[in-house]
Order: sequence, then structure tokens, then C-alpha cells
Amino acid sequence: MRELKLRIETLTSGLRAATRLIEVACPKRIARAGDAKVAAMIVSPLTIHATVEGGTGTYKVSVHHHPNRAWNCTCPDAGIRGRAAGPCKHAVAVARAATTTINDEMAAIVVISTTV
Repeated sequence: MRELKLRIETLTSGLRAATRLIEVACPKRIARAGDAKVAAMIVSPLTIHATVEGGTGTYKVSVHHHPNRAWNCTCPDAGIRGRAAGPCKHAVAVARAATTTINDEMAAIVVISTTV
């Protein structure tokens, strides 16, 4: 039961981070995020890690659970504009995918915990 509680805390923290990132994203990048495909994602206790295919390559994205909306991406846009310009489309794509994945996992946990 302790592991389940820790997982719920991790998912809740990740959901808050993903939601914050989407809230501060530029509408243009939010629209362009649909072009990016999240190929793999892990929600760890401190960070959402993902590989995103989009544009001209495959990029590694990290969305940190810090309250300061920290994120990293290996794409050229993030390298040129930096974090001051807001999250790139790959980071937004990860945040969107994370909200869906996290909500699905939380729903599964509720089902499991009520049937055990």
C-alpha cells in the first residue's frame, strides 16, 4: 500500500507540473504541439521524461515537478530561444500526453484500490 501511495504522490506532482507548463505556453506552440509525437514517457518522482518525434528529429524532453515551471528539450528552438520564451512545442506535447497518461493511471489505481 505504501508503494501505491508514493505512486499517487508522484502522479499528482507530475500532473501539476504538466498543467503549469501548458498554462504558460504560447498559443502558437500549443497549436503546433499536435505535430509532435510522444514516443516514450516515464513519470518519475521528480521529472517527466520523454522522447518526442517532431519537426526534423527526435528530441529528449524533461518536465520537472518544481513549482518554477522548469523544462528542458534538446530541440533547436529550445536551444535558440531558451526557456525565457516559454516551452517549445515538444515540451507542450509531453505535458499534454502526461496529463492524459497520468489521469488514466490514476483512474486505474482507483479501480484497483476499490477491488482489493
